[in-house]
Amino acid sequence: MRHGFRFRLCLTLAAATGASMPIAAAAQSTRPATVEIGELGTAVQVSLQVGDTLRVVLPSTPSTGYTWRPSGDNTSGAVQVKDSQYKAGQPRPGASGTQTFTLTAKEAGQDHLKLNYIRPWEKNVKPVRTYAVNITVSGAGDSDSGSSSPVVTPAGTRIGTYTGKSRCADCSGIVTTVAFYAASPQRMAGTYYVRTMKYLGSPNGDTVSVSAGNWALKTGTPTDTKAIVYSLRSNASDHVDAYQLKGETLLVIGSDGKPAQNPYNTNLQKQP
Repeated sequence: MRHGFRFRLCLTLAAATGASMPIAAAAQSTRPATVEIGELGTAVQVSLQVGDTLRVVLPSTPSTGYTWRPSGDNTSGAVQVKDSQYKAGQPRPGASGTQTFTLTAKEAGQDHLKLNYIRPWEKNVKPVRTYAVNITVSGAGDSDSGSSSPVVTPAGTRIGTYTGKSRCADCSGIVTTVAFYAASPQRMAGTYYVRTMKYLGSPNGDTVSVSAGNWALKTGTPTDTKAIVYSLRSNASDHVDAYQLKGETLLVIGSDGKPAQNPYNTNLQKQP
């Protein structure tokens, strides 16, 4: 795809949506919610309510001696780190995997989780990588933030938001919202997405989950060589979703590279 066309596309999205804004599902959701994120730049903003769960999934290679450790300045107590678990990746020597930190929102307040990628036995050595999660926790029923749903705000500018509703086997429907971020409408670097899924009328009431990752624009499908395709790769797993842009709609692309026909898939409409 020519860069000029890519920038014009993103400028059109940005004009429709404005500057960078946090994304959340609609209000009136039932707690608790689950948020799962990976690395979204070097820092990310997350808003939760008491009882929500936050999982931070980061790439890690223990065979090198490095591991992620919280720094000592996470002291407010608004969130509590419950545990940290490592999951191996490919079954070969030296392969990397993921390290997941699970946190619970305990009380209203501000918290700052700074994670350092270090060799624990090395003293007075700077971390080779750091990741900061700035967290705001609201009390149950606190509407000061304007929404009772979790909010994840990565770095960059929000250049487009799409929403759709699909069928659900054990609820009345799933409302999916995907927000696309980039360094700027002119710079296709630091591309992240935030996906909020609200399950309506599930056995435990309306529930919300939030996930995030990286996105890229690609060109062509088996049936349309000029098609514009959004490829979304989770940064908490190896899962990839693909959507074809048709006017103001993102159509779900199946494993065969063609628009999916399954009624449980969610096509997404561009939001103003």
